[in-house]
Amino acid sequence: MKTFFQFFLYILIYVAFLVGTSNINANNCEEKDLKRIFLDGIAFSCYGESGHAVIFYSDIWSLNPLGMPITIEEKIIKSLWLLYAADRGIKISNDGSSGEYAEQYLDALQEKKGITRDDIHEMAKKGGYTLNDIKVELNDQYLIQQAIELTLSSEGCLQVDEEKVKAYYNENPPVIPIMYLLQSTKINHEITDDIIDVDDIIDVKDYEITWEPEYTAPIADLSDDFIRFCDRFMGSEKAKVIRGKTSSIAYRCNKKIPSSIIPYEEAYENISRKLQQEQYQKGYKEYTKKLLHQDGLYFHTPELFKKCCDFVDNL
Repeated sequence: MKTFFQFFLYILIYVAFLVGTSNINANNCEEKDLKRIFLDGIAFSCYGESGHAVIFYSDIWSLNPLGMPITIEEKIIKSLWLLYAADRGIKISNDGSSGEYAEQYLDALQEKKGITRDDIHEMAKKGGYTLNDIKVELNDQYLIQQAIELTLSSEGCLQVDEEKVKAYYNENPPVIPIMYLLQSTKINHEITDDIIDVDDIIDVKDYEITWEPEYTAPIADLSDDFIRFCDRFMGSEKAKVIRGKTSSIAYRCNKKIPSSIIPYEEAYENISRKLQQEQYQKGYKEYTKKLLHQDGLYFHTPELFKKCCDFVDNL
């Protein structure tokens, strides 16, 4: 049962919720949200120069408009980044009617999946949402992404200098593994031996062998038994037979390609991208923690605050 102090605090927060910003219609939300305060309880609230966010305990387990599960920790972090973006003027039209990101995303989804806008509307409806809700969610995600990238870019988190790339390359030289150059052919008649001579395949009248083009197979993709076959019969007319229910496949090994180190120039782009992703992840976690520790936040319990911090640590 809620104490009188908690109840009084909820009322104070709710008053601020109504009058703290100019972008909310008190007449539309007053009855609904007041009932939630009485019957539910505020788990988290935050206030910024341009708006506010209030998350109730009934939001703990739910799906977002895209049908994906979302925890209360994710909702809190999302609200912090949205408020952060709004306070810094990072915004797009987000009333669900935006002709920018949401519309472009939905158009691409329709083309890729071969569905119509009505299909998307019906899927949203089944989850208890409208098409407008989906657009708002998509725009929110895009807005958060823009806020994160702009913030991390201004902090230098996305810059990877060549010295770091060189150091990573020298410490972790990328290696092309041992490869085997193979060819295969399908056999439609019964073969009992595991290893055969290619000439033995032509023991059926008018049967011709058609070998598929050569391809490389990394050693990690091959069984120990197949590797032993390759090393023993490489370049010969021997073939390894893999039997199926109605047909078999015969493989021959033409060559073994030794492992080698990828030249620095060829590896540069992949290493640079990898380091940038690592810096992005580290910067995102550090900045999200800053948002969690800023003034103006209300967590109903210390445990909820800790859960949010732990959630960020485990990303």
